[in-house]
Amino acid sequence: MFKKLLAQVGIGAAKVDTRLYFDSLAPGEMVEGEVYITGGDVSQKIDDIYI
Repeated sequence: MFKKLLAQVGIGAAKVDTRLYFDSLAPGEMVEGEVYITGGDVSQKIDDIYI
């Protein structure tokens, strides 16, 4: 229960890392990359990821 409370404030929560394929883009270009999600100390439901 305590770990779940800590995860709600970001301690031991899942980590989201976004890696883009290009260092720079021109206005209007499509952004391409990958999103890596690493689980935390407790089970968590992920509904959405916004970038």
